[in-house]
Amino acid sequence: MRKIASLLILFFGLLSMNSCEKDDICIAGDTPKLRIGFYDSNDTASAKEPTDLVIIGKDKTTTLSKMVPSDNSGYELLIPLNPSEDSSSYYLFKNASIVDGVLSGEVELLTISYDLKAVYLSKACGYIANFEQLQIDRELDQNWIQNIRIENSSVTNENEVHVKIYH
Repeated sequence: MRKIASLLILFFGLLSMNSCEKDDICIAGDTPKLRIGFYDSNDTASAKEPTDLVIIGKDKTTTLSKMVPSDNSGYELLIPLNPSEDSSSYYLFKNASIVDGVLSGEVELLTISYDLKAVYLSKACGYIANFEQLQIDRELDQNWIQNIRIENSSVTNENEVHVKIYH
């Protein structure tokens, strides 16, 4: 009787180890970020880095990471969009400086509106958010941004520029 119980335990143990699926580990389950490219307003085909750019989310206290040249010789930045809201707002400070703990510079407030689309990836990854029907509104217009053009109104990956900012 003991031998049968031991065999049953071994059988069910092996069966449970074999029940894992290959997608039980999530490798590619991140919600994509919005890719913004910065370009020269006088020569729209040329990338142009904004001088001393600082980006901070509205009602946030930490800045986003520094911008670095992209693979295609442009100046691009990835910013997260809020999947629990239908918009995200960011302050963009050009010629930014901090004096006595106060951030100043030429500031623009961009509000990015979108429709949220939940996409099921797998059992391990669950859902990610994609953002569709992008729209951008400018507030606090200090004219360092000359134009904004939405290149791709759906954010489904981070491989391409979604928005071009000309300055």
